[in-house]
Amino acid sequence: KAPAITDEELAKLDFVGVRGVLSKKILEHNTMLLDNRKINVIPDIGWIFPRYFRNYKKFLRNISHKKKFKLRDNKYFVFNINWTSIPEDKITETIEIIGAFAKKHKIKAVILDVIAPYKKLNINIPEKYHKNILCLSGTSLKETGSLLVGARFFVGSSLHCAITTLATGKPAGVIHKATLTKLQDLFGHMMRTDLLSHNWQELPGMLDRLYQFNNKDKKALKKYVSFMQQRFDNAMNDLMNHMMCKCNYRNKKLLSKIWNQIYKRPIRHIRKGLECLYNAVLKYIPVKRNFIIIDNFEPSWLLSGFRVKEFNWLLKEIKDSARVSFSDTIYDFAPEWAESDKKIFWSRPFSSSQHKKNKIAYSNVFKIPLHKIIPLSNRQFYANGAYLMFIYNAYLSLNFLEKNKIPFVFTLFPGGGFKLNQRFSDHMLKTVFASQYFRGVFVTQKITYDYLLKKKLCPKDKIFFEYGGGFTQFNKQDVLPKMWYKKDKQTFDISFVAHRYMDKGLDKGFDLFLYAARKIIKKYPFVHFHCIGTCTLNDFDDTFSDIQENLHMYGPKTPDFFPEFYQKIDVNISPNRAFVLDKGAFDGFPLSIEAMLFGVPLFCTDELEQNYNYEDGKELVIIKPDVKDIVKKLEYYINAPQELYAIGTAGQRKINEFFNLQHQQEKRKEFLYKYLKIK
Repeated sequence: KAPAITDEELAKLDFVGVRGVLSKKILEHNTMLLDNRKINVIPDIGWIFPRYFRNYKKFLRNISHKKKFKLRDNKYFVFNINWTSIPEDKITETIEIIGAFAKKHKIKAVILDVIAPYKKLNINIPEKYHKNILCLSGTSLKETGSLLVGARFFVGSSLHCAITTLATGKPAGVIHKATLTKLQDLFGHMMRTDLLSHNWQELPGMLDRLYQFNNKDKKALKKYVSFMQQRFDNAMNDLMNHMMCKCNYRNKKLLSKIWNQIYKRPIRHIRKGLECLYNAVLKYIPVKRNFIIIDNFEPSWLLSGFRVKEFNWLLKEIKDSARVSFSDTIYDFAPEWAESDKKIFWSRPFSSSQHKKNKIAYSNVFKIPLHKIIPLSNRQFYANGAYLMFIYNAYLSLNFLEKNKIPFVFTLFPGGGFKLNQRFSDHMLKTVFASQYFRGVFVTQKITYDYLLKKKLCPKDKIFFEYGGGFTQFNKQDVLPKMWYKKDKQTFDISFVAHRYMDKGLDKGFDLFLYAARKIIKKYPFVHFHCIGTCTLNDFDDTFSDIQENLHMYGPKTPDFFPEFYQKIDVNISPNRAFVLDKGAFDGFPLSIEAMLFGVPLFCTDELEQNYNYEDGKELVIIKPDVKDIVKKLEYYINAPQELYAIGTAGQRKINEFFNLQHQQEKRKEFLYKYLKIK
């Protein structure tokens, strides 16, 4: 029991805060003195706890990584086990209830030992629930708070935990023997007694009610949360005013500053101040690296796998190297680009917080040290050389490179701003090639090599031509034994893999793929068409409902999806069109090389006659960007599977000559050493 405050002691105090009428009654000799303004009923401090855990997702990621148990925001619930709620001999039964519920609803459960149990509880999670239940003990305040803020709901004996969860607009239930102590005045459970119990056997029903908490309930709760937080803030302001009245001017100023830091702007105030100081000092500390890679993507592995593969290899291969990603500082070096970026959004500027978040994830996945991933800034950079991909990136970074006097090279791929006989593309090329710090360009397509020489854009001795393209995301060990139509399966499977850059995916021939699919499927119902990427049927008035059972739309996929996918594909079709996306825009040849690496026969267009390495009909099949021609050639090989197998095998062998990883790496080494003396 809490001791009563004597009248003499009460006279010495200016402010006493309690979180419930029961506490007020005890302190006032078991009476309710409504006119006593010194003992104030104020909301539980848990109502403002979420303010201190705005970066809770960071802690969820850390816990997930440390415990090898994936926790996603709002995809788990928290349960705290305590001897005050559940008898020790009933713990096993409780764990069974928690595990069965989690498994049934495909949600994770986190068991927290929030309050000191006074008795040692032996909690053993059955093996069948190892993927459903995570049992934690000894968590820090930040970890506990982050788990509660990110949870879908909370159930347990801790009132602070319950209110912290409620304060995020999510439901909470309390099971406690002494329920009266949990019926605090102005506490949400007063209006939700169906979520307050003294009996642990009511846990299954309470879990169901918490899980069914709907959006209407959440909206009502959020209004109540706002009210409770305002009441708490008002109480704190009253307390502050009481303290101010007792201070002299100097102490008032100091008190105000401290109060502002620890309450008004918790953590954020201190962190923001430290960040400002850090950034101010950082401007005068130069970045020194042997070699830097400059790119427009923030650390990512989903959008451009060939970049990730090459960049990571360079970062591991070259000592004292770093990857420098565009931030909004890029506009300081290329101010005219800010307006253009609204249309094409190439430079993809990001905030410092987004960069920090992404680089941690990137580092964890690819084991690249964090100090090797840095944002572009106005700091002084010293480097022996820089490497970039695409003319857009070289052009945008030119002022940065020249200001810091960094010699550079880049790879000129089709796309990324490079277009044939287009004025602005030529302007970018001339500007970059004219820089005193430009050393050399890596060219992967003969059409590009011929174009640079024909238009006298770049001296021949600064062009390094090696047929190929970007690094493939896969090694030989990723290739699974091929499964062929009739030989290993009864379906004939055709794939189309591409990103959507324009309506209907016209530049990649997505429309041709769909209309050819309709004709083939109606005649050959065992043929299935598979589309990977961002192209969508929503661009078309036609829903293609008549072939929906044989037309499979997957959306974008990560690299680990493709080995098993390509194992079962009989043909990959790439009916891309030149000069459709924009004037002078074209693709390298051939597209979909990764399908060929897996032994999938490639059917592709060649409007610009770029093919001089592959024998048509032997190592791949050249098609016209025309539905009739595509259907005709598909029909032929559907009925001649043995010829198709031979094309897949020969194409795989040929593509490995040019695109095997070791060959690509050797050529990049040769290029970097020739022009930058980088090893």
